[in-house]
Amino acid sequence: MSRRKSPGVPGESVAIIEPKMIVVDSEDARVEGGSWTSTDDADAVGGTVLRNNNPGSYVSFSFIGAALWVRFRFGSDAGKVIVKIDGEQTATVDLYHALILYKYVNLAMGLNPRTKHTVTLTIDSTKNASSTDYYANIDAFTYRKSSGALTIHDIEYIDLINVINTINKIALIGIIEEITTIKKIETISNMPDPTPKGSEGIAFKQESAGAGAWTSPTGFEDPDSAWDKEPDAYDEDTNTSAITIDAVGPKSWSSYIILTLAASIQANKLRFNAYYFDPYINKIDIDVLKDGAWVDVYEGSYDDRSWIEKSFTQGAVTKVQVRFYNDHPLGSLNAVLYEVDVWQVPATGGEMHVMRADLADAPAIYNVTTAVINTEYSQALPANTKKFLIHTRGGAACRLAFETGKVAAPVEPYYSIPANGEYKEDHINPAALTLYFASAAAEVVEIIAWS
Repeated sequence: MSRRKSPGVPGESVAIIEPKMIVVDSEDARVEGGSWTSTDDADAVGGTVLRNNNPGSYVSFSFIGAALWVRFRFGSDAGKVIVKIDGEQTATVDLYHALILYKYVNLAMGLNPRTKHTVTLTIDSTKNASSTDYYANIDAFTYRKSSGALTIHDIEYIDLINVINTINKIALIGIIEEITTIKKIETISNMPDPTPKGSEGIAFKQESAGAGAWTSPTGFEDPDSAWDKEPDAYDEDTNTSAITIDAVGPKSWSSYIILTLAASIQANKLRFNAYYFDPYINKIDIDVLKDGAWVDVYEGSYDDRSWIEKSFTQGAVTKVQVRFYNDHPLGSLNAVLYEVDVWQVPATGGEMHVMRADLADAPAIYNVTTAVINTEYSQALPANTKKFLIHTRGGAACRLAFETGKVAAPVEPYYSIPANGEYKEDHINPAALTLYFASAAAEVVEIIAWS
C-alpha cells in the first residue's frame, strides 16, 4: 500500500509495505509529550506535523515490534534530537537540511518483537552551525512487528518513503535515496569491423552473415532455494528484479543465482544491472560457464541501477552465475538483481565456400615492446599474408587498428582485445598490411604471421 496523496485523518494508523509494517501519525493518542504545535503540511502523513524549538522538549511513543522508523521534516531551521530507546540513548539525529524535505530515519532494529518498547525524542541544546533555529518537526512513527530483515525490494516502489537512513545504535547502516522510475536502457553496440578483406588468390561465397546482439537468459537454477522472482532477472525490464528470500548475513556472500541460456552461444562480454546498497551490499561476483568450465568474469564494486559491461575471453557460454556481498558487520540485508544479458559475438561471415586458396608456408614471429603506455606502435606484415594472430605476452588488454591514429587516444574505429585475449585472422591475402596497436600497460605484443 502507498501513502495517501492528500491529508488523512490525524491519528490514523496506516499499513504500508506489508501487513506487519504500521504507520502512526504523530498526533495519535499514543504519542505523548509536552507542548508541541500542530502545523498543517500537505506533505505530512496525516496532514500535520508536530513542531517545537525548545531544547529539552520531548515526545515519546510506545509500540510492540522489532524495528522503528520516525518520519522527520528536515529544513534550514531544524536542530537536533536525542534518541532514547527503552531509556538508553542510541543516537542523535541532525535534522538540518538546506531544503525542506521529509526523511524516514530508522532508529531501532533487532528489538524483541514481543516486548513493548518506548522511544523518546528530545530536542538537543546543540544544532548544526548552518541551522537558523532548533526546530524538531515530527510527522509519523513507523514500526515493524516481525523480526525478519526489511526487504529492500518491497520498499522501492512506495511513494511514502523518500529516504531511509538506517541507524543501528549510533552507526549509520545505509541510505536509500528517493526512488524514481528507472527507464530501460538499451545499449547498442555498433563497432565497425576492422578486418581487412583481401580477395587476391581466394574466392569465396558468404552466406547468412549475422550481427552481434545482447542475449537474455531463458531459465534459472537456484541451488540453495535462496532467491525469489528469478525470471525477473532476465525479463528485459529494469523495473522488476530477482531478490534474495532471506537477507544476506553480515560479512558474507549471498547464495548464487544461476541464469541459463537457451543454447550455447559464442560470447565475449556480459552486462548486469543491480541494486547497490551503499556502503554494505557493495560487491558483486559474476561468472560464466564457458567451454564447459566456470570462469570468473568480475568481482568488485559497481554503480547502482546502471548497466555495467564486463569482458572476457571469447568462448561458448551456456550459463551465468551471480552473488552479492553484504559488508555490514552486524545487519542482514537483501540483494537485488534487475537484469543480466550476454553479448553474442557477431558472425564475421556465414558459411564460407573456398574455391581456391594458396596455402601459407612461411611463418614470421614479431615481438614489439610497447614501453610507453597508450602510445601507438606498429608492425608491418609480409606481403600477401594469409593469416596472423596478435596478443600481449603478459595478458594486458590492448587496442588494435589497421590504420594509424586510432589506438593511442583512442579514436574509433578500433578493436579492443580484452585482457588475456587474442585477435586472429585467416583466409586473407592483402598486398600490404600493417597492424597498429597500443596498451594501457607496458607490454610485449606478440604477433605470428603466415604468408
